[in-house]
Amino acid sequence: MTERVAENSLDGRAGRFRSRLECFRERLAGQWSEDDAGFIPAMEDFLRFIAQYDDKDAYAAFERRGPIREFRSFFADCVLRFAWVMEGRTYSELASKMTAGGKIGPRLGRSTWGSYARMGDAVKLVDFSSCRRLVVMGCGRAPCSLFYLHDWTDVPCLVGIDRDPESLTMSRQLAEGFGLDRIRIVGADAADLDYSEFDVIYWGPFAQPRHKIMERLATTGRPGSVVILRDPFFTGTLLFEPMVPALDPRLAICAESSGYPGRFMLKHYVLRLTTAPSPPPKHDDGPRQAPIACC
Repeated sequence: MTERVAENSLDGRAGRFRSRLECFRERLAGQWSEDDAGFIPAMEDFLRFIAQYDDKDAYAAFERRGPIREFRSFFADCVLRFAWVMEGRTYSELASKMTAGGKIGPRLGRSTWGSYARMGDAVKLVDFSSCRRLVVMGCGRAPCSLFYLHDWTDVPCLVGIDRDPESLTMSRQLAEGFGLDRIRIVGADAADLDYSEFDVIYWGPFAQPRHKIMERLATTGRPGSVVILRDPFFTGTLLFEPMVPALDPRLAICAESSGYPGRFMLKHYVLRLTTAPSPPPKHDDGPRQAPIACC
């Protein structure tokens, strides 16, 4: 009886959760190539587990007492490789359907639909009627966020930035092949960009390092501009570092989406820059991003 009580105690439940994570880590540890046949199925099993896990008290205890940063360091690398593979598949799927005219959404397959449809929350939460220029950080190989915004908003200039040359080439090919003339793909680092020229800034979870980007946003963004932050909730903190608990005081939360379970356990927050940006320090001679020409 005592043993059963211990198993059902908060510490016992948190310990079982940690044991499951250890099993997934062991299963994934030897599969570091995109070509490993077992990697995608193993990641899908892991992501399904964290999406279906529902013991919030046990997870909170694990976050307080368990090595959350150690696990996050491992699983963040895994989820980045997983997203890289899945984006490559999305690119191949879309590249076979490139014709100008019409919305992109209906051309997406079932496995790709989620990365496109997730932007529906952002469109519901933000009034884009006065937005003239919007930037998406880390647009990737298949910029589904930009495709959704092109399909469902009238923003005249939609800019996607990335620092990976292959991603830039692939996303440009898709935007041009579909005739999406309001989309511009630009090579840039989100941590160095001047955000003063944008009305709305979309900050996804793969744009890193997150604290450096937040400082850059708060320093160079225009007062009154909107930041749409996609941040982890609940078990999503195993994959991405959460920014909401450590937000810069110049960024105020105006709205947030529901925390629905999904592949990466993320939700949208709408932030607004509330004070004038601080001038960059005089000793800062880092890279400067030239103004991005409109479409």
